[in-house]
Amino acid sequence: MKKLPVAILCLLAFNGAIAQTKKFTVSLLPAINKEINGIAVGLAVNSSHDVKFSRINGLCIELPGIGIILPLVPSDPIFEEKDEFYLDPIKLDSAIKAFDKSVYKIHGVVVSPGGIAGHDVSVSGVNLSGANTFTAKLNGFSIAILLNLNGVVNGVSIGVLNETMQTRGIQLGVFSVSKKIRGLQMGLFTKTLKLKGIQIGLWNINEKRKFPFFNWNFN
Repeated sequence: MKKLPVAILCLLAFNGAIAQTKKFTVSLLPAINKEINGIAVGLAVNSSHDVKFSRINGLCIELPGIGIILPLVPSDPIFEEKDEFYLDPIKLDSAIKAFDKSVYKIHGVVVSPGGIAGHDVSVSGVNLSGANTFTAKLNGFSIAILLNLNGVVNGVSIGVLNETMQTRGIQLGVFSVSKKIRGLQMGLFTKTLKLKGIQIGLWNINEKRKFPFFNWNFN
């Protein structure tokens, strides 16, 4: 039964991409100040050029994917401040809204062995990253073997180290950390500052309590 919502998300992503298609094309990445309807293939979604907008409707294939170097980044791309900063609801909401300013928008399916990565990249659909991934916003389903880092998730994210500023849906990882979550958080270790839902893991931390195996808050 758990596979059904994911299948529905995939179907909606494909249907959305098809519905928006004006003329099917196969193009190279990056899409600089243009819209691609069809298949986009290249080294990276991002560009060092001055890009005002970039939109891909369909299938995006990034080879190998700059996400492979994500572990080399010296600082955490999601949590720029310590927990004390995010305890202020106004500051937390501001940090969440900061991830809404995506330049590179993908509607459909992303496939990348190394993984896509960018503070200005958003995915609506399915993100299949082999190693690591980092997006500003995910609406749908995302999986990465090692690091799955997303500013805002509306859907399902899976990865060994799974970090989000906000999740509405399901967060699954060995280490699952989110500043604000509404839904289900699972892992060996789970942590959030603001929970409305359930945590399942060996050790679970939220604003109400620290508890093994099962934790909750519905306020």
